[in-house]
Formats: sequence, C-alpha cells, structure tokens
Amino acid sequence: MARRRTLTALMLPQFMVVVNLAMVNVAIPAIRDTFSAPADLVAWVVTIYTLPYVAFMPLYGRLGDDLGIPRMLAVACAVFLAGTGINTVATGLPLLLLGRFVQGAGASGVVPLAIAMIWRAFPSETRGDALGQWNAVGPIGAVSGGLAGGLIIEGLGWRSVFFLPVIAAIVALSQVRKLGDTTPRSHGLGRFDWAGVALLSLSLAALLLYVSSSTVTGRPALTDWRLLLVTLALLSAFVWRERTAPAPFVDLGILRDDSLVKASLCGAMRMFVMSCTVFLTPLFLADVKHQSAAAIGVISTVHSAGLFPTMYFGGRIADRWGSRRPIVIGMGAQVISILLLIATAGSAGATWVIVARLLQGLGAGLALPAMHRAAMAGSDDDTGGAAAGLYSMIRFCGMLLGTAAAGVLLQALLDNGSGVLVSYQVTYSVTAAVALLSVITALTLRQDSATS
Repeated sequence: MARRRTLTALMLPQFMVVVNLAMVNVAIPAIRDTFSAPADLVAWVVTIYTLPYVAFMPLYGRLGDDLGIPRMLAVACAVFLAGTGINTVATGLPLLLLGRFVQGAGASGVVPLAIAMIWRAFPSETRGDALGQWNAVGPIGAVSGGLAGGLIIEGLGWRSVFFLPVIAAIVALSQVRKLGDTTPRSHGLGRFDWAGVALLSLSLAALLLYVSSSTVTGRPALTDWRLLLVTLALLSAFVWRERTAPAPFVDLGILRDDSLVKASLCGAMRMFVMSCTVFLTPLFLADVKHQSAAAIGVISTVHSAGLFPTMYFGGRIADRWGSRRPIVIGMGAQVISILLLIATAGSAGATWVIVARLLQGLGAGLALPAMHRAAMAGSDDDTGGAAAGLYSMIRFCGMLLGTAAAGVLLQALLDNGSGVLVSYQVTYSVTAAVALLSVITALTLRQDSATS
C-alpha cells in the first residue's frame, strides 16, 4: 500500500508537466497573435522552457542524492508552480518567457527524481512494472491536455491554459511532501561543485543555441560552426573540471557503467526518432496527403493511443524478459513503421499513416520502461539520483537535435529541387537509420536479470 501511494504521488508531477506541455503547444498560435510576434520569436516560448528542462536534470539528480529525493521533488514542484503563476499574469512576451524558463527549471526535476525514487522504493522484480505505470501517465496527459487546451482557449483565452497546471502543481506538491525517504541524505552543499554545474549548463545552452541558431545568429539550425566550437570547448572544460574536482558534480566514473551508457544512447536515439516523426508527420499529412487541419489533429493522437498500453505493461514485460529484448522489439517496430510510411508515401489517403503512427506508439511505449530499467541497473541508493539525472539529460538531448535535424534536412532537399515526395522519403529514411542504430546498440546490452 505504501508503494502504491508513492507511485501515485510520483504520477501527479509527471501528469502536471505533460498536460502543461500539451496545452501550451495548442496555445502557441494564440500567443503569437496576441503579441504580434514573428514565428521565430514565438518559438522561444518552447525553446526557453527546453533549456533549463534539459540542463538541470543532472543537478536535481545529484542534489537528490545529497539532500533527499522527496525534498528535491517538492522543490521542483514549487519552482514549476512559481513559473506557472508568472505565466498566468504575463502581460507581455518577456514576462511570459521568464515564466516559461522558471517552469522548465521546475519541470526538469520530475523525470530523474521520479525514476530514482521508484528505483529506491520498489524491489528489483517489480521496478519495471512501476516505471511502466508511472510512464503511462504521459500519453493520458498528452491527449487530455491537447483536447482540453483547444476548448479552454476557445472559451477563456490562452492564459487560461495555465490554470489547470497551477491546480495540478498544488496537488502534486501537497502529495510529494508526504513522501518518506528511506535513505535520507545530509551531505549538504558546502563542497558542492557549482563550477561543474555552471559549465554543464553553459554547454547545453550553447548546444541549444546551435540547434536554434536562426533566431540568434541568423544562420540555419545546425550550420553555425562557431556555436558548435563554443559547445565543444565548454564540454571539454566541463570534463576537465569533473576529472580534477575533489567532489565532482558528475562523477565521470559513472560512465564506466556500460548498461547506463548504452541505455542512455538508446534513449537519446528514441527521442531523436520521436521528435523527428512528431515534426514531420503533420507536414507530411498536409503537403503529401492533403489532409485538413482537423484530420491532422485527430491523426496526431494515434501515437499517444499506441503509447499507453505498451507503456503501461512494458515495464512488466521488461521485468519478465529483461531489458534488452523489449528495447530491440520496440525500436525495431519504429524502423518498420517509418519504412511503411516511406513505402506508402505516394498512395492516396492517410490510412497507412494512421497504421504507421499506431505502430510507432506501440513500439516506443514498449521500449521506454525497459530503457529506464537498463539505465538504472548498476545504481544503488547513493548514486541513483546522479545516474537518473545523467540518463535523462542525454535522452532529452536527442529530442533537442531531432526536430532541428529533420527541419534542416527537409528544407535543404526542397530547396535543391528534390520534389516534395522525395524530400519527405529521404528525411524519413535518415530517421529510420537512426532507429536502426538504436536497435543495433540495444543488441549489445548485457542481458539483465528477469523474474521468469
């Protein structure tokens, strides 16, 4: 019963974050019109949230190890609540962007801390099942947030989309504060490696600017090599710092955990593939299949519908089979689904797109709990937060790169006169190649223990 209460309490912050993301995505056109902002500027409503969201994941994980995971999860919910409150009263775009940054800084702690808490609270034979049930909140939040967001905006305006996340954040905070920590920490912050935190955060900020360079330097995404050089220089400085610091922010020795590294790479490639297809499919439906906006909206929910059942039961399957097989099967389904899109791109209608997106969701849901399980397999109570934070950061870096890479490649092909159909087929082919690489990587994972 205590474990069930813990799992329920951890689901609430996850639901809070996903609902907020879904509703804000729906509100972007209304925000653009309210402030008469160009598309590249209004894109920062998403970008400025993503920066702290990715950058602070290792920070929350490490502080969770030092100060207690429930305590830091409560801090994350409180920060998210503060940012959401700013958004509800924002009268100009600068204040809205500030609120979104604070929201991202709070949301950043939810995934790594929840994973670490589940790993600590549940026995090995049921951890995958718990991770799968916790993850299943995501598709529910995505569908309900997207559908509710449109209705709320129509009736009350775009600021109203932040009212529900405020309520969700208050409820989540009240429940998280009740969580007990079986292994409390009291290491404190006296010797904490803040220089390492700064260098890693700046490295990820530079990477994000490289990915989104058009709004900063005027050059297309992934083409401004100056920003890439800055990113590499900062990463090199970070590695040097962590090797020489007496109490490093990220103990690089953790990367000797082969399962953590490979699961992180598989997770990054899964997020890359997912963000590519999420970006490409609505455009593909409009440009190639000539579908209406309403039809595109409905088809977009198919992926989440596929995610839910396999994500819910995927962890249980991983507990029975071990982590490697579900990841291979799940990412293999991604490859097949994208090849199906390529093969049927020239046919009329969107039936095969629906089939492919459903298969993508089923595969992605099966793989994710097993990836969490594989990444945490070598962790203990002292290092679980740090491992979960590093794994989560690497995984979401794949999301950062995916959308930009798909956009740059698609536009380059269109500009070179490749034709609309061929341009989409080639871009999808590159995405399928990344999915295949994740299958190959998963095949090299050592087989962890299973319960049967």
